[in-house]
Amino acid sequence: MKMRVEIDPNIKEGEVIIRAPEFTKNITEIQELIKRQNATQKVMTFIPVPLNFT
Repeated sequence: MKMRVEIDPNIKEGEVIIRAPEFTKNITEIQELIKRQNATQKVMTFIPVPLNFT
């Protein structure tokens, strides 16, 4: 799975879009992680680490 971050200072509110050929368990886990993160705090930190999602 690839991840792309686009920074645009003209955007008023951030948006997360997940594109995939089908709805999988990995997508569900990512969706739940983001929901839990947003419920507890407003900042999410991404650390650049090489990951293999195969």
